[in-house]
Amino acid sequence: MINEKKFRLFDKDRDITQVYTLNELISKTFRRGKFEYRGEFIGLKDKNGKEIYESDIILYDNDKKAKVVWKKGGFVFVYEDNVENILSESWYAPADVKITEVIGNIYENKDLLNN
Repeated sequence: MINEKKFRLFDKDRDITQVYTLNELISKTFRRGKFEYRGEFIGLKDKNGKEIYESDIILYDNDKKAKVVWKKGGFVFVYEDNVENILSESWYAPADVKITEVIGNIYENKDLLNN
């Protein structure tokens, strides 16, 4: 279960990507257009404890790749063979998928999806 909503945003002025909690976003005034949305924390971590965000590219079952996307009201893993598994409302990964690790994201590592 997610304790606090987190969002990954790209800061155009500083040319870096950072994570902000919803409370941080509400409590700060951000100049319009300074940030680009890069995904929401889905409530899961990889085997190394790294948080998994929408738009991440993950390895599952040790050598298969999947992209994390938001679709039809839930987070979905889009696999190389285009089969989709929707995460349940309790935010647990499907039992048949063993998430190995986050290897990048679609913004910084587009080439990972083509291999």
